[in-house]
Amino acid sequence: MIIGLDLSVNSTGICVRKDKEVSYYIIVPKLSKRMKAINEMKTCSISHIEYDKIKDLDSHNIRCIANAICDIIKDMREEIELVVIEDVAMAAKGRSIITLTLLNGYVRCMLDQLKVKYETVTPTQWKKIVLGNGQADKELIIYHWARFDQENCRHMMDMNCKCDDVADAYFLTCWGESEKKS
Repeated sequence: MIIGLDLSVNSTGICVRKDKEVSYYIIVPKLSKRMKAINEMKTCSISHIEYDKIKDLDSHNIRCIANAICDIIKDMREEIELVVIEDVAMAAKGRSIITLTLLNGYVRCMLDQLKVKYETVTPTQWKKIVLGNGQADKELIIYHWARFDQENCRHMMDMNCKCDDVADAYFLTCWGESEKKS
């Protein structure tokens, strides 16, 4: 089992791949009606998880996101071969780079405590290896994700929900697969 983590305070994307079985989680500060509808779909393997975001209180938000990730991972940790974390993009600006760095470090500590193996990969690196284009934008990533997971992508698009985070997480698991083979 390989897990991909696309960390963010506003929308953390998680992909869990075990053989050909894939499931997704998106951790968000507020569930919209569309997200709730997706959660209720029987044919969709995407779950939205709401956390209690408090504006300008990074420590609380980071802890809530990390706890949600921990809740997902802890029961399957014996099966996990690798967790692949998208590293902080060096192009991030302002306060967001600080918050993302703190979240990234907090999640790494949590994985260490759970004794789960993880690796980090820069956005440019995984995009180059998996998609052949280190500068691939969101539209291109979603396009390719739709080719591999048409049903879940269609559900997200039909409901007009943001799906780039789970698409990134999916391809992080692909990068993990390629690393496992080399």
